[in-house]
Amino acid sequence: IKQAVDIPVISVGRYEPAIAESALMNGCADFIAFGRESIADPDLPAKVAAEKYEEIFPCIGCTQSCLGYLNLGGHIRCLVNPLTGLEGKVALTKSENPKKVLVAGAGPGGLVASFLAARAGHEVILAEKSSEIGGSFRLAAIPPTKQDIATALRAYVNHCKKEGVDIRLNTPVTPELLSEINPDAVILATGGFSANVDMRVTQVPYLTGDLPTTNIKAASTGEGIYLAQAIGANTMQMSNIQRYPWADPNTGVLDSYAVWPFTGPSYGVIYVDYLGNRYVNEGDRRDVCAN
Repeated sequence: IKQAVDIPVISVGRYEPAIAESALMNGCADFIAFGRESIADPDLPAKVAAEKYEEIFPCIGCTQSCLGYLNLGGHIRCLVNPLTGLEGKVALTKSENPKKVLVAGAGPGGLVASFLAARAGHEVILAEKSSEIGGSFRLAAIPPTKQDIATALRAYVNHCKKEGVDIRLNTPVTPELLSEINPDAVILATGGFSANVDMRVTQVPYLTGDLPTTNIKAASTGEGIYLAQAIGANTMQMSNIQRYPWADPNTGVLDSYAVWPFTGPSYGVIYVDYLGNRYVNEGDRRDVCAN
């Protein structure tokens, strides 16, 4: 674009500071716009200027709390930064009565609770029963295209180290540990339980109704297996169109399948294979195939 026009070019796209700087230095753009990154961390420009890159709260591209809340009639928040949207309501000041705080669980909730409590002047011990930090958030970063989730964990750990949080791995919270530490307060951040989804699959007729059938039709004309996933309950929404590699079982040609965004009344997964056959979770037939 820069080579084709004679006006300033502003580029945007969830840039990391180093990539943004490279785009400017290489003449690819005149300005870099930070949109969702500024929601995740309003202090991003100041942190870049001070070269405190490790303290930046990154945008992981989830759009759950920014566009997601906004589309539901709420106000913009951020899944990564719990203070976004609450700057006028939450004041992080030093406590006049520092306490010893034990946090159970080093997932994202436990990590954030730990460094915020430590920032307020409390002595914080973060106990994690496993050998890894991150909980389910770490596992969520493993699938293709989801690696950005891990950058949030990295930022959380950096803030815990900066604030002096005592992180103890392989340390389950037991009555003996409570007696040993004798904390003034305990924060339980042990996470939730994963949904037990019945994945029995039944072939169903051509799907109509509120689903994005035009996109599904287009997807099924190519080679490979395509997946259309619908997440509803009026509270959740697919954030992005994702494509993952998949090989055609007949030709071996490497293609991709797509996850299409959809908001509906309930949860349902629709599979579209390379022959155009459509499948749906047996338990979701009434909801997904209402028409």
